[in-house]
Amino acid sequence: MDSGPNRKREVIRQWQQLMALTFAHTVVDLFVGMLTPLLIPMQNWYGVSLSALIFVVTMKGFSSNVLQIPCGLIRPGKGKPHLIAIALVFAGCATWIPNLPRGRMAIPLMILCAIVAGFGTALLHPIGLRALQGLDRIASSLSTSIFMVAGFSGFAGGAWLSATLVQHFGLSSVFLLCTLVPLAAAAVYATGVRLHLDNEHPVRSPSDPNAAFPKLPFVPLFLLASFTATSSQIQSVLLPSYLHDTVGYSLSFSGFSFAMYGIGSMIGAVVWGAAASRAGIVRLLTVFPFLGVLFTTLYLWAIPHGRWATPLLAMAGFTAYTVFPLSITLARYSASRLPLGVRMGLMSGGSWSLAAMSMWVISPFADPQQGIGFRPFLHLVWVGYLVAGCVAFGTARAAAPRTEHKA
Repeated sequence: MDSGPNRKREVIRQWQQLMALTFAHTVVDLFVGMLTPLLIPMQNWYGVSLSALIFVVTMKGFSSNVLQIPCGLIRPGKGKPHLIAIALVFAGCATWIPNLPRGRMAIPLMILCAIVAGFGTALLHPIGLRALQGLDRIASSLSTSIFMVAGFSGFAGGAWLSATLVQHFGLSSVFLLCTLVPLAAAAVYATGVRLHLDNEHPVRSPSDPNAAFPKLPFVPLFLLASFTATSSQIQSVLLPSYLHDTVGYSLSFSGFSFAMYGIGSMIGAVVWGAAASRAGIVRLLTVFPFLGVLFTTLYLWAIPHGRWATPLLAMAGFTAYTVFPLSITLARYSASRLPLGVRMGLMSGGSWSLAAMSMWVISPFADPQQGIGFRPFLHLVWVGYLVAGCVAFGTARAAAPRTEHKA
């Protein structure tokens, strides 16, 4: 058994590694989110349709996620985190997308850059989740929630950073975001992160803080993650443009608004990830989607009347988006024959791939110049939360006899 000082040092070391992995995840997802508030400036600069640019943005998201499934089959074993550094470099290629030459080849080149950058983002997710398997001194519900939601916070924060940079310095200023790549890679190497190949179905000891977590079927967990991701995808792509182009807020505030959703999501993931074993993770999954419905509908009603409604968006993230990382936590222990890497790839990547495809269907109709506008489709956000809540409620009812939380 470890002595007190050695155990304390190991806990500190693992928290440093978790922070490094979290920062790397934040950076790669920042390169995904940075494009969402730039649709109108890019449309004005390149003279192309809004639906074409939405396709580019969602192709970046789609490739970032669908490629996670084959990347989840990579079994690196224990070793230095070179794959994480490679992923960061590829993901940084996204900064070229709003800086390509104008002309007939602009959109095809944007799509090519989106796929290349998407591969980098896709590679980091299952590799990073595997690295978490070695952090046995931190509750898995907490480490998974911090890692996953920090990525989404990077996605939302990237929208705010890019909108602020472009508003003051133009589209070429997004190249400055590339400076985050070496910083994230250095943090991963400096903290000694290693890529682990752990058990495909991790065994939990009685002392594990997550030992009381239920072993639920994989499919309902995947549906929970997918509906939550789809709602977030619709909101991330349409909300900044709606606030700027329809309501009339500044580009910077439009990006900041979605960043507030990301901040609420991050805080919620940390709070509820730490409390999941005590509060009952199934109970949280059942209640939070319905709270998301409440806060989202109130926000959509109030935001045209004033900026004071923005905290409602943060509260939606604090509750509804927390369903995503908690579902991934349960998927690590789910009753499934799928290997761990594939389960993580499907939960993290497959869910967001479906979300990206939903935008391909919506985007032609959401264009204010050719369709019916952004606002009607923003109501799909709370509809997605509502469906997720129904799935969670039905799963909880079916599993109730065997998942009663211990007092």
